[in-house]
Amino acid sequence: MDSLSEGLTKLLADNAPNTMKEQKVESYFSRRIVVDASMSIYQFLVVVRRKGTQMLTNEAGEVTSHLQGMFYQTIRLLEAGINYVFDGKPPDLKKHELAKRFSKRAGSSHCGICISLSLSLSSLYILCLQSQNKEDMEKFSKRTVKVTQHHNEDCKKLVRLMDVPVVEAPSEAEARCAALCKAGKVYVVASEDMVSLTFGAPIFLRYLMDPISRKVPVMEFEISKRRMYYCLLDKLKRPRIEIFSPWTNRSLLAAVMLGGPRF
Repeated sequence: MDSLSEGLTKLLADNAPNTMKEQKVESYFSRRIVVDASMSIYQFLVVVRRKGTQMLTNEAGEVTSHLQGMFYQTIRLLEAGINYVFDGKPPDLKKHELAKRFSKRAGSSHCGICISLSLSLSSLYILCLQSQNKEDMEKFSKRTVKVTQHHNEDCKKLVRLMDVPVVEAPSEAEARCAALCKAGKVYVVASEDMVSLTFGAPIFLRYLMDPISRKVPVMEFEISKRRMYYCLLDKLKRPRIEIFSPWTNRSLLAAVMLGGPRF
């Protein structure tokens, strides 16, 4: 996910720099913004911690990291007219990818040490602690995080109580976000996962959800103008029919182009 977003950002910067510009959060006040809720919840479960990999919990021991993160993010973006889209049933084509992610969480190896699948996650974390490698510990922490239906339902209830619109997508939230933006129901899609661009989101934001303390400017991607497509095609210097080699830079550019207006 991170590598795709970073790779696509660099790709657009190199080939179509006029589609990108830095903005301030205040630029989107009084506009409607749609957010992929599952991506936000995942980030909160990873970032909002008490110590190390220990998530925030209430007195009953129930995880509350996602609720605290969602609450403060929503307050910060209320003036921007924030709307949340929640994932529905994953498409059949994604089942193999979901199985791979589950396998990674189970982990057959970590911290450079080959280990048995029968080892528990706590045992894996102990090995990471013994390695004294903070990077390994962070990777392990992210690998074990999974957004569950319970997390989703908690956050739906919270944002509805805050009188914030909730959309339940029939399938992928990214696709519904892009569709809402293309239909003019919202002004822009905001997420750290740039998949929405390949679904044809005409305006997309990165870093909007970053904490204010990081002081990272919001990056806006504008791909609704036809000159962006012609610019990309000119950079490719190949007929359109030849740009579809799987999972290459050209296929990423093709996905962005095909998600937008037809010629």
